[in-house]
Amino acid sequence: MFDTLINIIRKSDEVMAARVSGSQPVTVEGEKFVRAAADVVEMFKAGTERPKTINYDVEFANKETPQTTEGKTYVLFLRKGKDGKEAGRRFLVDLSRPLGVPEERKDAYFQLIREYVAVAEGEAAKKNLKAHLLKVLQCGIPFFQEDAAKTALLVTDWTPQEVEKIKEILAGAGRTSAPEGNERDNLAALVLSLGTATQALAQGRLEFARGNADGVYYGLNRRKGADVDAMLGTFLKDADAAVRLGALRVAGLLRKGDVLDKFEEQNRNSLDEKTRSALSEARKLVSRD
Repeated sequence: MFDTLINIIRKSDEVMAARVSGSQPVTVEGEKFVRAAADVVEMFKAGTERPKTINYDVEFANKETPQTTEGKTYVLFLRKGKDGKEAGRRFLVDLSRPLGVPEERKDAYFQLIREYVAVAEGEAAKKNLKAHLLKVLQCGIPFFQEDAAKTALLVTDWTPQEVEKIKEILAGAGRTSAPEGNERDNLAALVLSLGTATQALAQGRLEFARGNADGVYYGLNRRKGADVDAMLGTFLKDADAAVRLGALRVAGLLRKGDVLDKFEEQNRNSLDEKTRSALSEARKLVSRD
């Protein structure tokens, strides 16, 4: 699992771009590591020391050990050991991995990391976080866009005007293609959890029509307030069967048995086979352990 870049940078003693020159297994007091050597290309965050070359240790975890390729440039998020057997050694920050930098996009990667470090450092810089995330969401680099979407969902003070900008990004504005996968799930969940009822209903309907019930569930599960049941009721009355079926699944995931009961009572004589099946599956979700 990879933490958000903002959190990783805040926990880092050093953030740098470095070209890996080699690696070898080492054992320190019975613990196995891969020790990588690298030539520092650029420092983005540093203490008093600005080294030209470094060694850093990666805890050996079989196939899960983060891999690097000799001769390739990576952005490294490092902490410096201070005590005992860690003293004088460098390690990857927990929940981080070396970020490979394609040579042809090096300038774009480096500029984004500079901007991330600026936003991560200091209380005043945090005020720029939402503007930074909106910009990164349109940078055209999937890794950074996914990170920005994940981070955006953790921000709780998006205004309706800012949520509208997220909706535009979900529609593909300013990008070569609309968000997909985890990026879409996180952004859709943001709109469903923090948007106005009108914004949430409109985005939820779009997500259901795309087959993305999970994004709607993530958002409604995080939504504060008493309007979730009413929103589910609206979805369950939609003219589009895909919206109704998706809403049944979400009602099940949210354990809204009363919503399902009401839907069944109101539609008992008009349920087709697909709807009956979806309702049955939703009830299983309600009663799951």
